[in-house]
Amino acid sequence: MIAYFARHPTAANLFMVVLLLTGLLALPKLQRETFPEFEAEVIEIRASHSGADAETMDELVVARVEDVLGGLDGVGTITTEAREGSATVSVEIADGEEVEDMLAEIQAAIDTITDFPSDMDEPTVAARTRTRSVVSVAVTGPMSGRDLELYLERLERRLLARDEVSQVSIAGFSDRRLQISIDEAALARYSLGVSEIADAISAQSLDTPLGQLEMRGRTMLVRYDDKRITPAQLRSLVVATSDAGAEVSLGDVATVVNAFSVEEEQTYINGERAGLLVVSKASTEDSLDVLRAVEEFIAGQEAIKPDGVVFTITSDNASVIEERLSLLLGSGALGLALVFSTLWLFFDLRLAFWVSAGVPVSFLGALWVMSALGLSLNMMTMMALLIAIGLLMDDAIVLSENVATHLRAGRAPLEAAVQGVSEVAGGVLSSFATTICVFVPLSAIDGPIGRTLQVIPTVLIAVLAVSLIEAFLILPNHLGHSLREQRSEAGVRRRFNAGFEFVRERAMGRFVDLAIRHRYAAVGLAIVLFLGSLGAVQGGKLRYRAFPDTEGDVVEARLEMPAGTSLEATKREVERIEAAALAVSEELRAQQPGAQDLVHNVTTRYNYNADVDGSGPHLATVSVDLLSVERRNTSTGEFSALWREALGPVPNAVATKFGAGGRRGPAGNAIEVRIQGGELERLDLIAEEVEQYFSQFAAVTDISDDLEFGTAQLLVRLRPGVGSPGLTGADLAKQIRAALSGVSVETLYKDNQEYEVFVELDRLQRDTIADLETLSITTSDGQVPLGSLAYIEETRSYGKVSRRQGMRTVTVTGELDREQLELDALMAQFSEELLPRLRSDNPDLQFSIGGELEASAETMGSMARGAILGLVAIFVVLSLQLRTYVEPLLVMLAIPFAFVGVVVGNLLLGSTLSSQAALGFVSLAGIVVNDSILLMLFIKRARAAGLSPVDAAQSASRARFRAVFLTSATTIAGLVPLMFETSRQAQMLIPVATSIVFGLAASTVLVLVLLPAAYVILTDLGLLGSERGDGADEAAHPVLAPALEARQDGSRVGAGQRSSAADPKP
Repeated sequence: MIAYFARHPTAANLFMVVLLLTGLLALPKLQRETFPEFEAEVIEIRASHSGADAETMDELVVARVEDVLGGLDGVGTITTEAREGSATVSVEIADGEEVEDMLAEIQAAIDTITDFPSDMDEPTVAARTRTRSVVSVAVTGPMSGRDLELYLERLERRLLARDEVSQVSIAGFSDRRLQISIDEAALARYSLGVSEIADAISAQSLDTPLGQLEMRGRTMLVRYDDKRITPAQLRSLVVATSDAGAEVSLGDVATVVNAFSVEEEQTYINGERAGLLVVSKASTEDSLDVLRAVEEFIAGQEAIKPDGVVFTITSDNASVIEERLSLLLGSGALGLALVFSTLWLFFDLRLAFWVSAGVPVSFLGALWVMSALGLSLNMMTMMALLIAIGLLMDDAIVLSENVATHLRAGRAPLEAAVQGVSEVAGGVLSSFATTICVFVPLSAIDGPIGRTLQVIPTVLIAVLAVSLIEAFLILPNHLGHSLREQRSEAGVRRRFNAGFEFVRERAMGRFVDLAIRHRYAAVGLAIVLFLGSLGAVQGGKLRYRAFPDTEGDVVEARLEMPAGTSLEATKREVERIEAAALAVSEELRAQQPGAQDLVHNVTTRYNYNADVDGSGPHLATVSVDLLSVERRNTSTGEFSALWREALGPVPNAVATKFGAGGRRGPAGNAIEVRIQGGELERLDLIAEEVEQYFSQFAAVTDISDDLEFGTAQLLVRLRPGVGSPGLTGADLAKQIRAALSGVSVETLYKDNQEYEVFVELDRLQRDTIADLETLSITTSDGQVPLGSLAYIEETRSYGKVSRRQGMRTVTVTGELDREQLELDALMAQFSEELLPRLRSDNPDLQFSIGGELEASAETMGSMARGAILGLVAIFVVLSLQLRTYVEPLLVMLAIPFAFVGVVVGNLLLGSTLSSQAALGFVSLAGIVVNDSILLMLFIKRARAAGLSPVDAAQSASRARFRAVFLTSATTIAGLVPLMFETSRQAQMLIPVATSIVFGLAASTVLVLVLLPAAYVILTDLGLLGSERGDGADEAAHPVLAPALEARQDGSRVGAGQRSSAADPKP
């Protein structure tokens, strides 16, 4: 196959064109994101029961749902949240299970529950949608709230007409409602109830077909048409007849207005009332395409908008994606240039060009594979492509180096290409196999962090597979037809080669000789360095963070006040939060380029908090748009800390959290402690103790728990002796519910608008306990005050009850300033000081540490298992190739010693080790083995040629020095630009580049020096059998020939300093 493609005039080029075209066609289909999809598939069961408190929902709904789900296969972690009037059960689907199949199984299980409360709404079962917020457009103008909403609805329809945009929602306005507020005195005057009014409206406001009238020659449809769809029409509707026979209209007992159903649904931008067009995307859509479509749409609307209307782009989570990908693209281009320059130093221009040409061919072929697998272009896949720039050079360099050697031996270019590639094809395939042995297990690591990282080995496998095909089928053809027979070298090339030869013989060669001469000391020193590196990690000298955050342009403050807090009280705290943000901006203004404002926009949304699965006037989110990350001198973390400090404590707040806006990374909360089992009051006390412990550390911020008190409750029950067939507890509950919660009569549609007709008691007549006590209740004896029929007792319950795997759970969470304190040290101290006492005092409760540490442990454990599988597979491949059990262990010796370079490199640059860097180190296992394989093969060939173990080790190290150095140099060159990148966008990836660069540099030295020394030690110990032969075949080998000639002359190969007879022979 190699010879066929090399000699065929068109086959190689046609194949290359096919690879290029498939990649170019696949490129537009790849979505661009910051991270790949790392969230597990989740199915949610939601139930609502108006008026029920959280504990009631937990006992009557959640517990029943958990009972039927516990035995289902394919179900992972089950978490639940019960709130006032609602409950949500989230079921994580195990990897490999089909969502549609699990959805059907869970729905069938829910359908078997027959003892839900009778007046509860039917629970819904649906897969959680994976939508991502892209950007928001704030619209302000001199118009009423009603007109602004209508204008936003028109904009929404126009924006959705664009092909790139599929999801737009309006924030700042709730649904419209024809609100009917009934006067209680009028109800008593006419002996009416809220439910009776609602029934009267339903009975008279009708638009319904009545049938058809058959007439001579034609047929006519008959309809009853008296639908009341305006406030005026509803006011004239007759709801009762007085004792005197006069008609009582709705307007006589109630006011009817067109209003918003939820008053607290409000949005402000820079202090002005606004409406928001929130543009989101599905996981299959491209963020940047959506952003461009929105920008073009707004630009078009500028010309036709009403006077005074202002559009403001806010919460832009997409622009930063382009900045991040552009940064990586620039680093990749510079890395490729450095790789080409490195190749040009060692090869002539044509050979360097064709070797480098394999990069775009391999990349485009890999992009087609990525598209077929559903991968996106994100920071992780781009990182994989950067790593691959150097890695895919390995095979091409090994082949090209051997081809160049045959050229120097006087063979014709085409013959040199075919023989040179064929000669080392086995070693290259073995190297590829060992690399794949490591990458395949790593492509299935577990956990949210693991799902983020697993795309890196997947992409590397794709790139290396395509590069292997290119190296075998395309490169030989190009080399054979473009290279020229070896001529005398030019002056610059001759001097460079002479200098490199000097380094090989006098520097590296003598160093190898010294290591072999003192081989036991050399191996012992390497072991000491390895143990010292382990100690540096265990001792905390090298900092670790599971998954560093990315730097964005949006910072949020999420406020949660106690349930029942009025909108006015929440607004007062929000005003303080906004003022603090602007104060920090003014304080930092002088530090920004050109003294620009650090804060561009401040957007506030009431009735919204992404951390809370609920709504209400006690919730608010303040989003701050900062100066672009590439232009400002302040990080989001620094701004958040100063913002928090400027604000100070928020009295009575359940939680006030500051942090970056947009999609968070996969690591989760820095601090997370779960307390499970027992009564809520007891869990609450323990959670408070945990919070107090963490609060003593200045580095800990935003510490809170998820157990919250609900709205104050009034418990109502019939007095003894007043119950009768005419008034039961159910009748009483129905009348009270209708008076306090209202009755939804129907939903109307007019001019593409949806209106709810809603009847309720006037709010001003039901805002005190006294109003409830005097509430008129209809009995068989007429209207009677509620207070005379029932006891009313004031109490308070919890507003939220959570469960995890069936156990009631309270979770304490918090954030940490890593510059002041390391997370591992903090949680280790907690585990030593407080946690043992809590467990001994509460043996019936369960305590666990979650968040970042849990996610990291899951991923690192999975990564370790994958690494072990990879190492075992490498051993098997090497043992099959080398036909021994000992030599594969010798080849794999470079793997643990690459760790020395990882630790030293990160310590020198002050980098923080991360899960990405750990993956980079594990990936080195497949990389460093490649050089060791070929070095071991050359040692075996030298032994077969008749050389002693010492001579064979020395000659093979010198013979492989050029290729080993070149493969390592190109890999390092491809990553050096990223390693020294100063942009904040690249900070999370710098440790990865650092780990690979320093790990590879260390392993290169160890391969060339330590492996020969260790080989000779094993021959000293008699663990390697004699492999000496007559040398007939090897004497013709262009690399080994000089070594054999030197042996025949009785001199040392290469250095010729002393007789190898001084060393013991096996």
